[in-house]
Amino acid sequence: MNGLLELFRRRKEPEREAPAESRPVRFRARGFSFLLEDLPGGRPWRILDLGEADNVNLNFFAGQGARYTVESLYRGILPCRRSGTFDVDCLARRQDFLRFDSRTEFDAILAWDLLDYLPPGGLDLVASRLAPVAGPSTLLYSVVSREPKLPPRPARCRIIDGETVEMTHETEVRTFPGPRYTQAQLDESLTPFRVERSYLLKIHAQEVLLRTEDSTGSAREGVEEGSGQRERHRRSPERNFPSE
Repeated sequence: MNGLLELFRRRKEPEREAPAESRPVRFRARGFSFLLEDLPGGRPWRILDLGEADNVNLNFFAGQGARYTVESLYRGILPCRRSGTFDVDCLARRQDFLRFDSRTEFDAILAWDLLDYLPPGGLDLVASRLAPVAGPSTLLYSVVSREPKLPPRPARCRIIDGETVEMTHETEVRTFPGPRYTQAQLDESLTPFRVERSYLLKIHAQEVLLRTEDSTGSAREGVEEGSGQRERHRRSPERNFPSE
């Protein structure tokens, strides 16, 4: 009898399935490729990665002879998570949040999809913490989603090669509200960085490449090497932000 009752319960209350893990998604990263081409020659690159430490990315930049620093943005904001979003005032009070040696200056900063997990006020705060370590032509790379809902945590981003990036989320479940930032919002909130290039992706996201402004208030839009010096010149910026 007990055996029949247990069989009935198993039929009546099927086991809940665990959330499906996300499959890795690769995309042609034209913005990332441009960033690599634009980095200076004649000395080791100085790269700041705001994602999680990953041996694949470490080995990629080690192979280029770069000085590669990892500072997890997401781990830094976790203590200030409140009701599914982040308390900007809490972040501002944290003296250890994105603090670097003021003598450090990075050539490129990799933000991956992390900006999507910050409220607009959080963008301002992150930009203010990055500004002291940004040079006159530092590049900031990000991938912003066009989706209204996102997975609860940022993706693991891996560099497959100089033209390909792979993103993997822990789950396909989407519960985090996607901000779907516009170019105007990024330009306004990420001072001294301004959008220089953007590329629409088939994964319902957008590569965005920003550069620090020069003294005239405009972003540097290209770099070439010549006689061992970096010679700056303007290129037509590629911006493909959808109209909001």
